[in-house]
Amino acid sequence: MNRPSQDDQEPDFTPMSVAMEWVSRIMSMTIAMVAPVVLGVWLDKKFGTQWMTPVLAVSGMVVGITYLLILTAGAKPTGKIKNRSNSRPTDEADK
Repeated sequence: MNRPSQDDQEPDFTPMSVAMEWVSRIMSMTIAMVAPVVLGVWLDKKFGTQWMTPVLAVSGMVVGITYLLILTAGAKPTGKIKNRSNSRPTDEADK
């Protein structure tokens, strides 16, 4: 018998684990976009300026969109998602 080794098999993921992975990615992108704006508002109040918020807001948007493009470009279906109704793994790429 020619059985595949444990290393050759793709891991099984539950739908909840896949969803939580995407939630963490989206939250980190959101923080990358919002944190510069908050920092800019704080710096503008501290130093009495008005230019730091717009500059940091634009830089935060650029960083966030770049991060989003990198995430979506590298997002390929990995492994199999377990179907809870019959607990048989289903290949997401076949759908």
